[in-house]
Amino acid sequence: MDDPEQNPKYYRDADTKTALEDTEEFILAVKELGKSVKQGVYPVVTPRFIPSCSDEALKGLGALASKYNTHVQSHCSESDWAHQYVKERFNKHDAFALNDFGLLGEKSVMAHCNHLDDQDAALFASTGTAISHCPLSNAYFANSVLPTKRFQSMGIDIGLGTDISAGATPSIYDTAKQAVVSSRMLEDGVNASLPAEERGVADSRISIHEAFYLATAGGGESLSLPIGRLEEGYTWDVQVIDTMIPTAKLPIYSNEEDLDDVFQKIMYLVRAENIREVWVQGEKVCSRD
Repeated sequence: MDDPEQNPKYYRDADTKTALEDTEEFILAVKELGKSVKQGVYPVVTPRFIPSCSDEALKGLGALASKYNTHVQSHCSESDWAHQYVKERFNKHDAFALNDFGLLGEKSVMAHCNHLDDQDAALFASTGTAISHCPLSNAYFANSVLPTKRFQSMGIDIGLGTDISAGATPSIYDTAKQAVVSSRMLEDGVNASLPAEERGVADSRISIHEAFYLATAGGGESLSLPIGRLEEGYTWDVQVIDTMIPTAKLPIYSNEEDLDDVFQKIMYLVRAENIREVWVQGEKVCSRD
């Protein structure tokens, strides 16, 4: 974030040269740290979004991402304002501007992306760029709802993001629920003055099962990492859920209750106290007695 016209002094890099030097130092430090942990930790080149960065910074960050083969994250076509700003600055959409700076690719994850058109989406698909769907944040800032199913049908990997603090809660469960809600509102429409058949976007809704996929396997695929699945060769990252804890007992009425019903109750009703154990990379990192 080096552009003095778009960032207050207390919130930006001192200058472009410093921003790029600090980024390279960070990349090297994280790569060294990654040698001492099981799966690795990974440096991520992060232009906040195009409006925060000068052309020189964007070009330099793209060059660093290529030099060190790092992941890249940024915001892309989030809101009407941001989308229009980039069009006026570059006479093209965010997706194509980011690609010109070398910031799209198999290790790139772009948040929001609500205002991508079909050409933008096709560019994402062809470069392997993924989307981080942040439905709670989008409800506050995006002026739009991400057409998740349409973009998936075009071959784009999508995972869920909380986008704290814009998303209001760090819970991926809350985020999954909002992904379902937002998709249903997109399909049904929200303007009751229009006839029902004209109100929404057909075939947009996703189920809680699909939202769970976005929160787990979809995230792993978006990052091109072996995470998010209970399969051989994947990192053991799990939560153990107690559905019967007295302070947060879920409405499960029989031991013979259908497993899918139990799953949906967990996804919709789980609270923090239901989470009894957390495992990261095969090691228990948190437990409650």
